[in-house]
Amino acid sequence: MTQSKTDRHEIDIAAAPDTVWKALVDPDLTEQYYFGTRVQSDWKPGSPILYPNPEGHVFVDGQIKEFNPPRRLVTTFQPRWDEQIAKSAPTVVSWEVAPKGDGALLVLIHEGAPDNPLVDMLHQSWRTTLEDLKKVVEAQK
Repeated sequence: MTQSKTDRHEIDIAAAPDTVWKALVDPDLTEQYYFGTRVQSDWKPGSPILYPNPEGHVFVDGQIKEFNPPRRLVTTFQPRWDEQIAKSAPTVVSWEVAPKGDGALLVLIHEGAPDNPLVDMLHQSWRTTLEDLKKVVEAQK
């Protein structure tokens, strides 16, 4: 039986929580930090969420589990960028935005990822995504 684990990342962002939240749900912004993908959803629990790249290929898809603006977004997470990875079971990703001083704290929690080399790649990918999101948001000030 394959074990799974929880991967947690936190990053401080020098911007208002509402500005950080907008970066999670605005396709013009996700395109700038999330591997060129433009998020698509109607944001209702149970609805699909898609991250297609400029060529129209869906990079990641999932389903909205919780949408609580401007603080919490929870979705299932199904990678589609690689045929082998796409065969894995969906996992759960939570984005949590909280005020912190004059800025915000963004916490990303990835639950249920299989404990294998894929997780190491995703772990680094999440760090890069959060660092790029921070740059995009802080540049908007």
